[in-house]
Amino acid sequence: MRDLFELGDFTLHSGAKSDWRINEEALSDKSIEAAAHLLSKRLPPFEDCYAIPDGGLRLCTAMHSFAARTGFGTLLICDDVLMTGWSMHVKRQELLISHPSKRIVGAVIFARGPCAGWITPLWNLKETP
Repeated sequence: MRDLFELGDFTLHSGAKSDWRINEEALSDKSIEAAAHLLSKRLPPFEDCYAIPDGGLRLCTAMHSFAARTGFGTLLICDDVLMTGWSMHVKRQELLISHPSKRIVGAVIFARGPCAGWITPLWNLKETP
């Protein structure tokens, strides 16, 4: 069994060092589905979903069941844990180039820091200095 929150010496995806991390792999598929359900209530209707690999893949898959493919004009980017938001920013820029008329929103299960206004975290674990 894996622990969701782990203490230790970690280099995060962002390259930052931390004495703790969030291990999204510890969440069951049912927990991911529940997170998707809760996030869907906070998000505008969206027509398609894109994942930040690899962490956002399971959330994106679960979010597809909430997609309203009726041309709402909104695309969703999913990730598991947001630290700096850089991966989300890069993916958003790619989508704005390929889909210039679409609104882009983001969703993450956990945020470890501040989120851009277009990103909705389910839980924000913002660290204080």
